[in-house]
Amino acid sequence: MKAITLTQEHRAAAPALGASMCAILMALAALVAHAFLRDPFHVALINPLWTRITRAARRFDRLMARVAAGTEQPRPSRPASRPDPCLAVRSGRRPVVSLPNRTAWLTVALSHHGAGRRSQIEHLLADPRTAEIIAAVPQAVSLLRPICRILGISHPAIPPRPRRQPSAPSAAPAEPARTPAPRRPATGSTAPGFSAADEPYPRPLSETVPCDHVGWPWFPGRFSRNA
Repeated sequence: MKAITLTQEHRAAAPALGASMCAILMALAALVAHAFLRDPFHVALINPLWTRITRAARRFDRLMARVAAGTEQPRPSRPASRPDPCLAVRSGRRPVVSLPNRTAWLTVALSHHGAGRRSQIEHLLADPRTAEIIAAVPQAVSLLRPICRILGISHPAIPPRPRRQPSAPSAAPAEPARTPAPRRPATGSTAPGFSAADEPYPRPLSETVPCDHVGWPWFPGRFSRNA
């Protein structure tokens, strides 16, 4: 949707929208606690899902109160990060259970009860004034986006969260080309760039100076016992 400027009519309708959405979400949280209590596949999701829904309901109600008072501070939404695994063990904490990320999984799990709560939210979003208020406040979109995703609600006022673009690998600086050093030819051979004067003259064995700690009998001519 296009950018919308909130008018006095929008701000006057914000508290009623907050109260209605809060009531629907609180009823949805109570339904989750009741329906998943005897479900072995979803019983571990009661606490994190109930916490997320009730927290979103309270925050949305307080946000609409700030919209009515004109004290809201818009914040841009951040790109989505990679989802956590189903069970992630954090250091010094209990295992954290992450919620499923499939679209409309909660509506399927709650059957017709979930479909009823979904229709109530869709009825609120069908009002053009409600959609304009939500689209004009980025915090409201961030609060309702995960709820609409797990219920399977699609509306132009609540677009999907942009995915984080993978960072391009930094190009390594090109190394300068190295010129290989010319190989020294064998003794007695001639090659361009080398002369006979460049070849080291081999010293005779008799002129080899030994170390100070080396003595007779290895060098009897210089270090002898009769010297």
